[in-house]
Amino acid sequence: MRRFKRILIKLLALSLIAMLLAGTLAACDSDRVDRYEYERLLDENRLLRSQLNDAQGSGANSGSSIVSEVISRDEFERILNEQQNQLNELQHPEGGRRLPMVCSHMQVGDAVQFGGLDWLVLSIDGDKALLLSEKVLQASPIDSRLNNWENSDIRAFLNGPFIDDTFTEQEKSRIAETWIITGNFFHTEDRVFLLGDDEVNEYMGDTAPESLRDARVAEDLTTGEILWWWLRSPGYGTNLAIFVYIDGSIYTYGSNVTNTHGVRPALWLNI
Repeated sequence: MRRFKRILIKLLALSLIAMLLAGTLAACDSDRVDRYEYERLLDENRLLRSQLNDAQGSGANSGSSIVSEVISRDEFERILNEQQNQLNELQHPEGGRRLPMVCSHMQVGDAVQFGGLDWLVLSIDGDKALLLSEKVLQASPIDSRLNNWENSDIRAFLNGPFIDDTFTEQEKSRIAETWIITGNFFHTEDRVFLLGDDEVNEYMGDTAPESLRDARVAEDLTTGEILWWWLRSPGYGTNLAIFVYIDGSIYTYGSNVTNTHGVRPALWLNI
């Protein structure tokens, strides 16, 4: 009987934790969430259910009486089902880890979720955070001719179809219009952009958190393949743009903008 009661108490406590965690992930208005917490909860849920079944099997009548003393059986079943649904909702859509949503509790080096995608927090400046996609989202050329960021095909795509297809209207309203300087001559206002080589060195360089230094090596979101990824900075030629090599080093000579390399969008987000 005591064993059954302990299991029941653990289940009720686990249900409360799941509700709190689900609320934090949805609103991100309390303490920062451990991105692996839901996996621990799921494992504990499975273990407790197994222990509960064992306890009921060894003393079904005692178990039934304990449920009746604490809560009704219908209420007990409702809590179990509600708890499982809440834990299921914490599961990442692709079956991987679930990350905390972007919020004021973020720290540099965190991985967060926004617009259904996973992002790395490169910098926090007041009430804004610089995010970089954790994975290479697609592979494409920068442009069909030149390395002019202002008039490039990739800039038009990121600030048009990409934003429209990825983010809700509410999410779009949080993406800041940012003054972007590329090289010494090109100034643009963008909501989504590619990083420049100076930004990679600043935010993902030797003094950055290890998680960001390691993130210079980027996997393709779909295939998991390690890919080169484009930067918006011009290379040594009007048709060349700088990119990050598969080992994380910056190739400053550049690659022809018509070549197909990885795209990792970046944005400043109002938090």
